[in-house]
Amino acid sequence: MRSQPKLFVLTIIVLISCWGCTNLISPTTSYIPSDSEPKPVPKAIVSVADVIFETNNQRRAYGLNSLTENSKLNAAADFKMRDMFTRQYFNHYAPDGTSGISELLIRFDYRYMAAGENLALGNFRNASELVAGWMASPGHRANILNNSYRDVGVATGYDIFEGRQTIIAVQIFGT
Repeated sequence: MRSQPKLFVLTIIVLISCWGCTNLISPTTSYIPSDSEPKPVPKAIVSVADVIFETNNQRRAYGLNSLTENSKLNAAADFKMRDMFTRQYFNHYAPDGTSGISELLIRFDYRYMAAGENLALGNFRNASELVAGWMASPGHRANILNNSYRDVGVATGYDIFEGRQTIIAVQIFGT
């Protein structure tokens, strides 16, 4: 029960971070150039459907409603995953400051009041292991258990990152 105040504070921080972002309503510039489409990436053995299933299992275990898979969030997550493989970075922003969650949601026409992003890098055997890793991390866990989120999008890929074959998973939440 002691984690509930932290979750509430994190939710407030996420909501406040987007407060007053007028460019989220009607962007006047394109943040990600259309010619910067990342390369295709082979699918990982960890499926999108399984990650969403395991995420919703965690939410149900805590008495929360299940998230609904959203095609726009799936497309944004897929772009982010492929961009990280293409440009060889693992961060919420690309090295040039682009590909942040706000920019991705604008690009994929998802209008939102609150949003969050989980990233994972490693050789996960299955979705259960991947989601368990997120649940073991306070920030990722807070996103999964954030009761204000209604939608989710996921992408997983398996390719070369820093010279090794690995999985990158992206999970984007929104309301």
